[in-house]
Amino acid sequence: MPSPIAGQSTGANAQHTPPPPPDNTPRTRAKTRMEKAHTPDATTKKDHIAPAETQQAKSPAPSPPLPSPPALLKVASMIEQITTKHSLPGQVKRALVEVVDYARKAAEMEESKGSPTVLIPVKAFHEQLRSDLRYLYSALEAKFTDLQAGQSKLLTSAESLNKTSENLQTSTRELEGKVDKVTVATDRIVTTTTSYRDALLAKPAGQNKSNANPKVISDLERKDRQVLVGYSSAEDNATLGTSLLALKDKANQILASMDDPSRPELTKVDNITRTRDGSLLLLFNSKEAVTWIKNPDKEDKFIDNFAVGAYFRDRSYNILLRWVPTTFDPDNRPHLREVEEANSLPDHSIQKARWIKPTMRRRAGQTRAHAILTLTTADTANQVIRNGVDICGIRARAEKSKLEPLQCLKCRGWEHKAQNCSAPEDTCGTCGENHRTSNCQNSGKLFCASCKSNTHASWDRTCPEFQRRCESYNDRYPENNMPYFPTDQDWTLITRPSRVPLEERFPKHLAVNALPSGSGRNPLPSGSGRNPLPSGSGSNPLRPGSGHSPKRAMRKQKGKEKEGAVDILMNRSQPNLVPLSRRREEGELSDAADRDTFLDGWQADTPYMAGRWSDQSDGKW
Repeated sequence: MPSPIAGQSTGANAQHTPPPPPDNTPRTRAKTRMEKAHTPDATTKKDHIAPAETQQAKSPAPSPPLPSPPALLKVASMIEQITTKHSLPGQVKRALVEVVDYARKAAEMEESKGSPTVLIPVKAFHEQLRSDLRYLYSALEAKFTDLQAGQSKLLTSAESLNKTSENLQTSTRELEGKVDKVTVATDRIVTTTTSYRDALLAKPAGQNKSNANPKVISDLERKDRQVLVGYSSAEDNATLGTSLLALKDKANQILASMDDPSRPELTKVDNITRTRDGSLLLLFNSKEAVTWIKNPDKEDKFIDNFAVGAYFRDRSYNILLRWVPTTFDPDNRPHLREVEEANSLPDHSIQKARWIKPTMRRRAGQTRAHAILTLTTADTANQVIRNGVDICGIRARAEKSKLEPLQCLKCRGWEHKAQNCSAPEDTCGTCGENHRTSNCQNSGKLFCASCKSNTHASWDRTCPEFQRRCESYNDRYPENNMPYFPTDQDWTLITRPSRVPLEERFPKHLAVNALPSGSGRNPLPSGSGRNPLPSGSGSNPLRPGSGHSPKRAMRKQKGKEKEGAVDILMNRSQPNLVPLSRRREEGELSDAADRDTFLDGWQADTPYMAGRWSDQSDGKW
């Protein structure tokens, strides 16, 4: 019977060893023993082996069999996998590599010798390796814990640092803003600070806008947001058959499609209205939008997409020029350009000019007349009103053209034109009969169609109805009470003081009874307090025997009359001699001759009487 060690070794070889090699390979000692055990000689020698087995049974129990060489190789391969797949410290890794080498050498030696080699117990080695790995794991876990704690501290420090950095940036921006404000304030102080001398010599500041009429301010802001779209003719106006809502949507679509970085935010058209002449009045949402759209490039792009034949019309400002030399030709464009150059006005700031009274109605030898000058900007118009204008070497005074009630020239009614009048017959503005005013033959008959009175004509500006309507216009349009066109400048928002009635300017209880009568030839009455000459004293120079020559007295009186006529002529030929502080009242003229000249232009067949100074066909807006 074979020994237990040999049997275990054989069983291990049968279980773990590969198939037997070919005949040319050397046989191991274990295989030789197995072959001898199955031979007949082995059975015959059982009796001789029995005593040895008996002795072996009596000996102590054998130690557990050592692993065969293939088992050592497997252990070596497992340890090698551990070293390659896991990150181990250097000493442990070198020790494991040495163990792998030793196991492989031992397996090779066992195979070469064919007998098992006594090795270090694997269990003890496993325990040692496990303890080392535990220690390594504990050390790595402690390191990782320390690293995590340090990383959390770093994150906390980084967050606090970021917060501190953000606070620092905010403080820096606030400091920069304060520095900018201080710089601006310093520059303002440097540029606006005036000396005591300049402060004394400076003119008083203009009226503050807060003291102006709120309606005027509202109208000024509304006009700044308006743009008038006109057409060259009614045939070219393709928008007459389109609704205002559709035109508004179309305009907003065009504005939205215009890609321009300089366009104000939320630029749009709030409202569109149609005027009596078919033009369109666009109301934008801001003044900046109007300034942007009036740029030539933007204007052309908008108009091309909005309507064919349309264009932006400029707002006109009419001013009244008094006593303009008749050598001036309003229809001559070079004359207008010369007036602009002589008065330092912007180029093409004068849109047009015209005479108030037709030239065919002038009297013979007339050298001065009133005219209407139309300007394109309010600033230029205010400059002309304030400084006057030089025309043909003569300084002409200028006044703002006021809005006045519109009177029909057909029926003499109000607030409509003759072309829109529904009256079946004409009404004469002079006598009130049913014929044209230009064909009137009743020169001595006067009749007012509005007042139903025969004390004045319908075109008379002193008509009570006309005066009442003018006051109503002044209440509805506060700009009529302003001498200038309202702008952003404060001095243009001043209001003309109300008229003082004649009774309050010249109270009756202060009247002087010693004033001469209208003829100027009645002597002073006695007891007038002016030392009248006593009757019969012989001191009257016009009475015979008074010691004075009657012819000499008559020559002296004629000289005084001549001197008065010369003064009147000088005042008429030089209207600027009238001080500006003494403004004439509305409709007041300098003398009787001027009154006759002025009334010549207010005949019944002219379109200017009792109405606006501006041309009614202009379509003023």
